Amino acid sequence: MPTKLSRRQFVSITLALGSVYRLPLAAASGDQSRTLKLHNTHTGESLTTTYHSHNGYQSNALTQLNHLLRDHRQNAVHEIDPALFDQLWDIQSMLGDTQIIEIISGYRTRKTNNGLRAKSQSVAKYSYHTQGRAIDFRLPGVPTWQVRNIAQHLKSGGVGYYEKSDFVHIDTGPYRAW
Repeated sequence: MPTKLSRRQFVSITLALGSVYRLPLAAASGDQSRTLKLHNTHTGESLTTTYHSHNGYQSNALTQLNHLLRDHRQNAVHEIDPALFDQLWDIQSMLGDTQIIEIISGYRTRKTNNGLRAKSQSVAKYSYHTQGRAIDFRLPGVPTWQVRNIAQHLKSGGVGYYEKSDFVHIDTGPYRAW
């Protein structure tokens, strides 16, 4: 008879086997509901939503998330890659944390990205933000280096660590870290 594992036991086993299997927790969790609590630091808007359930991704929740993560400078909404939400959920699950995630940047239009790039060398010319495939965020009360370490362990995409600005960047591109 199979033994049911607690989330903590599952995470411990997944971490131990991570170098062998590299399976994201969201993928391994099957039909488990995935809920995120997000706060956009620029607009002041917050959202708590179950974006995935036993029926798969929830289109209404994804629409709400796309709006929350819009380019607030241009008020432009773009479809966000749901794999980003899985990455956020995986990171929170591995930390055993369910508090609100502060979003620094989600989708950016080319115009916004070019404007930010003119002010900072750390903004990529062909940023995944312009494709709806990147999020900059922090978890209040959790050191950003710890969030970075978890994201790097998952190897689900790019991971950027911005210590002075106190946030982590994740994207759904190939794995790389900076």
